[in-house]
Amino acid sequence: MRNTGLGRLSAAAIVLVVLSCLVPSSAFALAHFDAATSPPQATLSWSQVTVNPNGSVTYKLAGSSLVNGQSFTFSCVGSYDPASRQASERLTEQGGNEIQSRASCLTDPWEVAIVCSNVTISSKGYDSAATAYIVNLMAPISAQALSQPDRETLKAQLKTAQTAAARSKSMLHARLTDEMAVLPTPTRAPVSRFALGAGSAKVGDEFVLAHTPTPTPVPPPRPEYPPYGAAYTGGAPPMTMKVGQVAMVPITVQNRSSQAWPAGGVFHLSFHWFRGGVQIVRDGDRTFMTAAVAPGATVSLTAKVTAPATTGATVLQWDMVQEGVAWFSDRGVPMSAPKSVNVTP
Repeated sequence: MRNTGLGRLSAAAIVLVVLSCLVPSSAFALAHFDAATSPPQATLSWSQVTVNPNGSVTYKLAGSSLVNGQSFTFSCVGSYDPASRQASERLTEQGGNEIQSRASCLTDPWEVAIVCSNVTISSKGYDSAATAYIVNLMAPISAQALSQPDRETLKAQLKTAQTAAARSKSMLHARLTDEMAVLPTPTRAPVSRFALGAGSAKVGDEFVLAHTPTPTPVPPPRPEYPPYGAAYTGGAPPMTMKVGQVAMVPITVQNRSSQAWPAGGVFHLSFHWFRGGVQIVRDGDRTFMTAAVAPGATVSLTAKVTAPATTGATVLQWDMVQEGVAWFSDRGVPMSAPKSVNVTP
């Protein structure tokens, strides 16, 4: 068992930070973190908590942690199922290294002290000293790294998501009730008279033909999408990046076009950099679709973002591109909301 003994923590804080909020991005920092070092201080720059129709919770985080005086940025994606008590997450730090974790949380990890078992941790990209440290991480260390304001923010996001899920379920129930109310009332089965010849039945006997009409469900109308269309959710890079620094940023994109985006095809997610309203980088890093995205469907991606080569207050805006054809913004599709980043030397 791994027991935090931390009292009331938010849903996202528990599941999301089991590993992510203190993981340094270099083997040097990991190898020199020991019991004599004060706990790392983690600060969230962006977070998103979603409650799914089946009651499970998915979450995304981005932020930075301070270890031994060094600051490291990270992002992570994970899930928690209150029914099965299963939690899992994948963390990507600024150097591109990854840490994956799974655990069975036998107590309710959203509001009370965490008690988890069957913890498995794996990593990619670290040296042996860092790996030895990572596989022995304990949930209390990372949970303590979150500040109380960050926990309150995550609590509020979870509560909002739960309220929205309950409202959506109630509206669906009401709509189904209304649709059932307007179905036609079954009528008496038709009667047919058969003129029969010789046999056990007499000419003129009446027979009821068993026929119960089955109502045909009417599917909801599908929206008519234009040839190009997209909507972006999340995608906030670190608030401060160094010149040429690479960050892995979680983002969700909805296909609002009339054509599917095939996995690994010519439709890619990219971005532009702006400064003072002037575009300074047109061709940002490309992120491929990890699976085919049908019209109206969404895809969650972890996108690579490279900071500009010059310093100053800068704005990033996401934009889909059909390679060799056009940027979606050139076809009238709005880019994402501006994401402010301060680029330092």
